[in-house]
Amino acid sequence: MRNKYGNLTKGWKKILNKPHHFSGKPKGHPNAPPGIYKRLGAKKKFPARHKLQLQVSWEEKTEYQKQFHFHEFSQRYIRRHFAKNFREKLRRYVQNRK
Repeated sequence: MRNKYGNLTKGWKKILNKPHHFSGKPKGHPNAPPGIYKRLGAKKKFPARHKLQLQVSWEEKTEYQKQFHFHEFSQRYIRRHFAKNFREKLRRYVQNRK
């Protein structure tokens, strides 16, 4: 249901058609978050009780952090390489102009 990056795969909705899966907040579990759950097998001693396993949690809000600091990397690259590249290109331009 999830790929190697932790994202849902394309067929995640198909899992709801399976008999042991359901979506929502489970009854009898007041602290359980809403999501997709899988019913695990019941024990012989308590056949009506099913253990539940959370497959996907529905989050109301998510927060993301920067993973690639584009502006910092690009400024550092320009500071290191711009002057050298500019002088080289200017030198070639002046040489070829004659």
